Amino acid sequence: MHSVIDDHSRLAYSEILPDEKGATCATLLARAAEYFTAAGIIRIRRVMTDDAFAYRYSTAMRDMV
Repeated sequence: MHSVIDDHSRLAYSEILPDEKGATCATLLARAAEYFTAAGIIRIRRVMTDDAFAYRYSTAMRDMV
């Protein structure tokens, strides 16, 4: 289970995904950004994670930012 939560509104986006690889996490972040944009949240200023390896060290995640 991967979840993304907007800190201000507490709106959440979650998906059950098959793994925690960098590419999977990066595409999840892209889909979450689209979801939040549709809800009127148009800017991501910072991404905080639980320090999982894929979120901290993957090239795919760094390319998203």
